[in-house]
Amino acid sequence: MKRLLFVLFALVFFACGTEKQPVSSLTENKSLDNSQSIADSIATKSNVNEITSTIRIYSFIEDSGDSIPYSTLSYQGDKLVSATQDFYSRLPVISEYINEDIVEQAKEENPYETFRPKTCEVGGTSAWNKYEVLFDSLMRPVEAVHYKAFYEFVDEEGEYYTKDSAEYFVGETVYFEYDNLLKTQKVFRDSVLIEILSKKYSKSGELLSERWKHFDKDYIIVYNK
Repeated sequence: MKRLLFVLFALVFFACGTEKQPVSSLTENKSLDNSQSIADSIATKSNVNEITSTIRIYSFIEDSGDSIPYSTLSYQGDKLVSATQDFYSRLPVISEYINEDIVEQAKEENPYETFRPKTCEVGGTSAWNKYEVLFDSLMRPVEAVHYKAFYEFVDEEGEYYTKDSAEYFVGETVYFEYDNLLKTQKVFRDSVLIEILSKKYSKSGELLSERWKHFDKDYIIVYNK
């Protein structure tokens, strides 16, 4: 009986064994799979950690005409991954007095007016804003007047109240200049220059650099894609 069971076991073993691959073949395939997985993993990690663009910011010293490094910002796609020093303004720089979105709106509705009652009216910011924009023959802005009106007030007893209509006054006047691929806007308040924002573009329209001077800030910003 034991001899019969042994024979049957041997027949089953050899029959199954003919369908299996050699141990060396299995090892080679497993090694190949592992090497492919490792290579794919390394490639994936390399792509994840790859710096796709940098922004270099320099402080401009007007007295000497020199600039010194302020910060380097490194990005993976749109995500900021490192900065040698914090920079608290939005990049590319958007003027708080007038921007491209306002200019585009003024092409359709001039003057262009906005009202945001929840605006925190601090530091000259107003809930009512109106923009009159003068365009040249190429529909580029050459001059803009920003009118402002406050919404919230405080009476003599310290109570807050609001107004139902705007009482506008001139906030800032903006002048635009063009020199080949360089666009500059200068903002004046009460005839005092308070901001200069220059943007230099490539022939394809890509932003290359900015010069931003706002009160005591003076930066040169270089974009490296």
